Amino acid sequence: MTRTLADHPEIVAGFSQAADGTMSLNGKFDNRKQYLRAHGLDPKSVVHAGLCHGVRTAIVTSAAAGQVIDNTDGLITAEANLGLAMTAADCLLISIFDPRQQVIGLVHAGSKGLARDAVAQFIKTWLVAFPAKPADMIIDISPSICPEHYTVSINEAKHFAPWPDACQKRQTLMHLDLRRIAVCQLTASGVKPGSITVSPRCTFENHDLFSYRRDHPPTPQLQVGYLMRQF
Repeated sequence: MTRTLADHPEIVAGFSQAADGTMSLNGKFDNRKQYLRAHGLDPKSVVHAGLCHGVRTAIVTSAAAGQVIDNTDGLITAEANLGLAMTAADCLLISIFDPRQQVIGLVHAGSKGLARDAVAQFIKTWLVAFPAKPADMIIDISPSICPEHYTVSINEAKHFAPWPDACQKRQTLMHLDLRRIAVCQLTASGVKPGSITVSPRCTFENHDLFSYRRDHPPTPQLQVGYLMRQF
């Protein structure tokens, strides 16, 4: 039986649309704060990740509320009413909830991070801070670019050799399935396949979402994903 975050009313989660405007951290990121307020979250109670397309994860508490944690692609907290937020515009945002331990986490995973086992490293960091069973975790993966529109060179594809089913050669390019790689890293970490929900929405194909690969904007055009466990 599939388990989803929607089964847990204490979990508040969302993913913005292009119509909401860019959620970039540039300036005072006022638009992001306005969006969060409109969805019932006090921006002063949200921790933001300043992404670097790496594997660093921060364990956060209310002491970091309202702050941006620089050079970080993963956030984890055991505190209720503390939101986690980060952006994407083709990459995956992976929301995780352990209902047994009441811990939540949000991790950004693009090709650079996935090539370095970003999702598996995130789970390892989680288990050090909060010893748990990955089989208890419930996962939601945001809209992201589909393999039809995500191509890499033959040389770049070599970084993904551990996941051969996620790479398909077509003429001189490799089509890369970021979603499949993320799911492989989750299940290899012990997460049950029936606890993983993957959005089928492609950021490239859906013009109600920003896509870096489609639009190549001169300034960042980004969705924001958020996750919170309420009392």
